[in-house]
Amino acid sequence: MAVHDNDIDLLNSYLDGELPVPECEGLWRRLAVEQELAAELDRLRSDHALRQDVWGACEPSDQAVAMTENRVLRAARKHDWLSTGNHILRVLTAAAALIAVGFGFGWSGRNHANSVAQANAPYVQPQASSGKFLVSLRDDTGHVVQIPFDSLDEASHFADDLEQAQRNRQAADGPAVVPAMERF
Repeated sequence: MAVHDNDIDLLNSYLDGELPVPECEGLWRRLAVEQELAAELDRLRSDHALRQDVWGACEPSDQAVAMTENRVLRAARKHDWLSTGNHILRVLTAAAALIAVGFGFGWSGRNHANSVAQANAPYVQPQASSGKFLVSLRDDTGHVVQIPFDSLDEASHFADDLEQAQRNRQAADGPAVVPAMERF
């Protein structure tokens, strides 16, 4: 009599220790009577033992597991440390970049008051066609105003007096304050 697939499943469950005790007692009675079933159990038992040996050889030793665990923990700690260091470095780099940008804006606006004064400084230029000398300057609205003079001495004297008056006014007013929108 041939062993059926159901019997093989029953025998595998028995070898794996998954068969309940009442079914085990029924299987023991059948094994005592059926020689083919007993032979199949011996064959499955040797296959089962061979599989356990193969899988057992693949299992690492306790020492290997402990070493691997230590390596993983060290790598995790190192990763955490590097992550924290990278975060701090990013924050410091961002702060340095902001400081550099601030210095750049400050540097570009450092002579704003001087450039305003220089833009308003009078400029003497000869007018060849009329023989006059024009003193050009900007008014408070930014428009260029030209004042004609008959001689270079008069034009230069007026320009010098105007520059001196602007310097005196600036000294009396204190340092020029650059509006906030132009500083940043």
